[in-house]
Amino acid sequence: MAALQRSVRGRFLSITVPLIFLSVAGVFGAIEFMAHRNAVARLERTTEALLRTQSAALANPLWNIDDEQIGLSLEAIAANRQILLARVYGEEGELMSQAGVEAAPGDDAFTMRRDIVFDAGTGPRPIGELEFVVSPREIWEQTRARLLLAGGIALVAVAMEVGAALFALRRIVGIPLERLLGAITAARSGRTRRRVPPGASDEMGQVIAAFNQMLDQQDIFERELQEQARMEGELKIGRDMQMSMVPHDFDVLAQGRPVTLWGALEPAREVGGDFYDAFPAAGNTLCLCIGDVSDKGVPAALLMAVTKTLVKAFAADGADPRTIVTAVNEELCRGEHRNMFVTLFVASLDLDTGRLTSCNAGHNPPLRLAPDGAVTALDARNGPVVGAMPDIAYTESETLLAPGETLFLYTDGVTEAADADDTFFSEDGLRALLAENAGRNARALTEAVVRAVSAHEAGTERTDDITVLAVTYDGAPRVLWQGEAPAESAALGQLGDRMAEALDGQPDALVGKARIVLDEIGSNLVNHAIPEAGATPRIEVSVAEADGGLAMMVADTGPAFDPDAAAAPDTAQPLEARRVGGLGLHLVRELSDRLDYAREGDRNVYRITLG
Repeated sequence: MAALQRSVRGRFLSITVPLIFLSVAGVFGAIEFMAHRNAVARLERTTEALLRTQSAALANPLWNIDDEQIGLSLEAIAANRQILLARVYGEEGELMSQAGVEAAPGDDAFTMRRDIVFDAGTGPRPIGELEFVVSPREIWEQTRARLLLAGGIALVAVAMEVGAALFALRRIVGIPLERLLGAITAARSGRTRRRVPPGASDEMGQVIAAFNQMLDQQDIFERELQEQARMEGELKIGRDMQMSMVPHDFDVLAQGRPVTLWGALEPAREVGGDFYDAFPAAGNTLCLCIGDVSDKGVPAALLMAVTKTLVKAFAADGADPRTIVTAVNEELCRGEHRNMFVTLFVASLDLDTGRLTSCNAGHNPPLRLAPDGAVTALDARNGPVVGAMPDIAYTESETLLAPGETLFLYTDGVTEAADADDTFFSEDGLRALLAENAGRNARALTEAVVRAVSAHEAGTERTDDITVLAVTYDGAPRVLWQGEAPAESAALGQLGDRMAEALDGQPDALVGKARIVLDEIGSNLVNHAIPEAGATPRIEVSVAEADGGLAMMVADTGPAFDPDAAAAPDTAQPLEARRVGGLGLHLVRELSDRLDYAREGDRNVYRITLG
C-alpha cells in the first residue's frame, strides 16, 4: 500500500510540478517581455530626444569650429550609461570629434544619427552629423535580474501550491484511498470484509459507494453459494439415499432362484420420482414393482420413497398385487401430496411355475421378450393411478412366462425421451431395440436400452427419469427329491436317509451339507419348538438343482421362529461359558451360500442354497 501511495504521489508531482512551474514562469516571462520591450522603446525615445537637443546645441560650436566645446559636449553625452559612443562628423562626413568607447560584440548596440543644421542668415542647412552608439545592455541586465527574481518567486509559489495540492489530495483522495485499499486487501486475504465510510459524494465517494455495494452483493452471493452448496449436498445425500433404496446386487438377489434380473435408475435431476424393486415374497415368489411419480425433484423423491416402502410393507404380509396396490392407493389418498399421483405396476412371479400375477395402476404396459425376438405387451389396465382417488376397486391379471422369456418394465422417461427435433424414442423404438437384443442377458439388455436412450437425447436436456427393470425367467428348477415327516428324532433320521439315497449321484460334499442342514433344523425344531395342543409339528423338505449346487426348501409347522433374530454364538468362548442354543443355526449359515426365512401362513419356511 505504501508503494502504491508513493507511486500516486510521484505521478501527481511529475505532472503537476512542471505544469505549475511552466504556468507561473510563463506568466512572469510574459510580463518581463512586455516590460523589456517597453524599456527598449523608452530608451529609443529618450535617445532620439537627446539626439535632437544635442544636435541643435552643437550647431553653433560646429559652425565656429569650437573643438573644445564640441569635445565637452560629447563627453557629457557619453556619460549616459546607455550611450556607449558619441561622434560628430563635419560637413564633408569627416570625423570631427568623439567620446566614449566602442561597442563590444555582446552589447547588442544600435546606431542613431541626426543632421546638425545651422542658419547663417541664408537659410538653415546641414553642416555636420551627430551619431550615438546606444546599448540596451543595462536594460537586459535589469530584465535578467527580474527574471531570476521571478523564477525564485515561481519556485516558492510552486512549492506552496504543490504542498497545498498534496494536502488537499491526501484529504480528498489519499485518506479515502488508504481506507479503500485496506478494505480491499483485507477482503482479498479473506480475513474480513468491512465497509468504507463513503465521505463526500464526489468521484472518490462514488467509487467507495460502489465498493460497499460490491461487498453487499458479494455477501449475498456467498450466502446464496453456501445455501446452494448446502442444498446440493443435501440433494446428493438424497440421491445416494434414493439410489440405495433400489436394489443393485442383482446377482445376490437371483442366487438360488431361476431368474436373472437387472435394473437401472437415472434421475433427470439430482433426485427423481421413479423407482423399481425386486424382492422375495411369500412362497417361492419374487415381487416385482416399478413406479413413476407425476412430479420431479425432491417432492417426487419423497413420495417415491413412501410408495416403495408401502409396497414392500404390504407385500411382506403375503398380499397379492391387487391387494398391495389397493392398500397403497388408500394410504396415499389419506395424505397431502400436492396433487401428485403415482403410476404403479406390481407383479408376483411364481418361481416354481412362471405364473405372473400383476396389477397395473396407470403405468406403461410392460413388454415380454421371447427368446426368438418376439415382443408383446401386457396391455391389461387394472385401475387408475394411485394416490388420486380413494376407494378404487383394482383388479389383477395373470399370465405365464415361458422359460427364457424376459419381462421388461420401464417408465415413460424411456419412450418419451426426445432428441433435438423433439422426436420421441417411442414404444416402437423400444420394441425394435429389444428385438435386436433378444437372447442377451438381463444386464446386457438393460444397458443397451439405457445407452440407446442417452444417445437419442444427446445434445438436449433430459426432462424425465429413466428407469428400467429386466427379469428373465429361466424356468422352474428340476426337483430331485421331496419328503416329509413328523418332527421326531427317529423320523427325522429316516427322512435324512431317504434324502441322501435320492441324491445319489450328486457330489458327496453337497449331499453331506444337505444332511447336516436337515439334521440341525430338525433338531432345533424337536428340542425347542413348543407343540400347540399337544400336536407334533411336521417338517417338509424338497431339494432341487440350482446353478451347479442344490436348492433346499425346509418348512415346518412349529411356532414362528426367525433365525435372523437369534444371536450368533461366540465360538471364541470356552464351552462352559457359552449361551445354550444357536450353534446349529450358526452351522447352517456357515454351510449355506444363501439362507432366507419367511413365515408363510402357519409354517416356518427356510430356503437354502448350497454350493
